[in-house]
Amino acid sequence: MDIARHARELMLVATCAAAAPLVAAQLASDVTTSGGQRGDLNVSVFSAAYQATTAQATVLVGTEVEGLADRLELRYLISRGPVALSEQIVSVPLADEAARSLARREGVRVLKALTLAPGKYRVRVTAQDLSNGRAVDVIHDVDVPVLTDPSAPIKMSGLVLSSSDVGGLTHAEVEDDHRMLPIIGRPPSARRQFSQSEKVEVHAEFYEELQPEFEFDQQINVTTRVLSASGAVVWETKDNGTSEALSGGRFGYVHSTLIPVSSIAPGQYVVEVGAETLYGVPGYVARSVPFAVSPRVTTR
Repeated sequence: MDIARHARELMLVATCAAAAPLVAAQLASDVTTSGGQRGDLNVSVFSAAYQATTAQATVLVGTEVEGLADRLELRYLISRGPVALSEQIVSVPLADEAARSLARREGVRVLKALTLAPGKYRVRVTAQDLSNGRAVDVIHDVDVPVLTDPSAPIKMSGLVLSSSDVGGLTHAEVEDDHRMLPIIGRPPSARRQFSQSEKVEVHAEFYEELQPEFEFDQQINVTTRVLSASGAVVWETKDNGTSEALSGGRFGYVHSTLIPVSSIAPGQYVVEVGAETLYGVPGYVARSVPFAVSPRVTTR
């Protein structure tokens, strides 16, 4: 990882975020959130690529909508370069007053799976409140890595984050594996700013090729670290994982850990998760996402 580059990106994100959140969110490929607003209708989009089967990848696209009045429809227009590939529509059922009340109070989160070949894509997400016609367009760029190459010793999904304070109504059109993060039991979120009062979880999947000639388990070393804007390591933990059979014929290791934001000073940071193979062909892979820590919320 180029720590100096990440430090420059973080400082630029911090400087530009208030004035132009969409531009700041697209400064680097590992900044995986985008946003837009119209009046009090606020929309955030995040994404992470996963290996779905041994021959296919899928992209989890999450859309969070705040300020909704009643009825929500999402349109996903997917393009590659100048060519529009497809458009998909999701209508979010808010069938009863309890669901509508929760959506108005805490927002709606839609988790959508898109099947995309490796490459760079642009997803235009249009969120429309059908009760009053308000709509917000968010342009979200997606870079799908090659996750199905059997010659690569180890591959990695995107990173997703969540926290103990993530709430609202979640409409999930994805597999159960990606609906909730396993430690805190909250759905993946677009939030990238957390208070010291929260529990914050980072989640990733690592993929290997099953090596039947090994007479022992295939193990990997996973390192999770938090870097400050200056590039200093402020926290680090290591995990020795064992790859196993996953759904869809995949083979790999699912990793989650808590980031101790309660003991990290307020400021801008990068969380990096990486893994190295311990047996067979040497390999290392890592991904990172910027986030921010704010002071602890106190109640009177």
